[in-house]
Amino acid sequence: MIHDKYFCGIDIGARSIKAGVIKINGISDVKLIGVYEHKTYGFKDNAVSDLDEFSESINLAITELTKKTGIKIKDVQVGLGGAMLDARQASAVIPLIDRGSKVITQRDIKKVNHNARLLGVQMEEEVLHDLPQGYSVDEMSSSLNPLGLYGRKLGVRALVIVINENRIRNITKAVHQAGYDVPNVFFSSFSSSEVILSDSDKSKGCILIDIGSQYTSVLIFKDGVLQFLKG
Repeated sequence: MIHDKYFCGIDIGARSIKAGVIKINGISDVKLIGVYEHKTYGFKDNAVSDLDEFSESINLAITELTKKTGIKIKDVQVGLGGAMLDARQASAVIPLIDRGSKVITQRDIKKVNHNARLLGVQMEEEVLHDLPQGYSVDEMSSSLNPLGLYGRKLGVRALVIVINENRIRNITKAVHQAGYDVPNVFFSSFSSSEVILSDSDKSKGCILIDIGSQYTSVLIFKDGVLQFLKG
């Protein structure tokens, strides 16, 4: 028997912090229990400017949400806006074998993805999402899943979404100071696309526009993956 699970998330914006709780009972049974919005203090130019004020803003938002829903909250999933992030293309190629061909394994795919991730990140940055957009086998275009194909070289083209390491540290420190753990940090617009858009939408091609008070993100999907991000 699957028991109800509750998850709390906060979306940190330039003007307000939005907190919400959902209840999950099975893969397809997701229900929004409640939301609360509180003005953002101690946050300026997309970074923490006053740790105590910002932490108090988070604490007030979640405290009021707890009163509203009656759900005790320990862990908080943190969503960040596009103005705090950077996105860039990354690519990598790995040899599979010197002579002849071999069958591409999950380990090979994981290795080339890891190499692209390393090449796409700069010093003092942390990767939030690394999203493969397409693979090549022996320098020829292939599908999004080269698993099981024969080849001598495997390449990947990916979109890497990163954030300044100290910026994310200060944000998570504020959440910890408010009394909550942070299991995950996400790009809010991309996380929204996982809920709003169907697999069919992403496959055929579509655009998601996330309009904020000071910043708007544009995400373009095609062939089932995020192909372009612009803020």
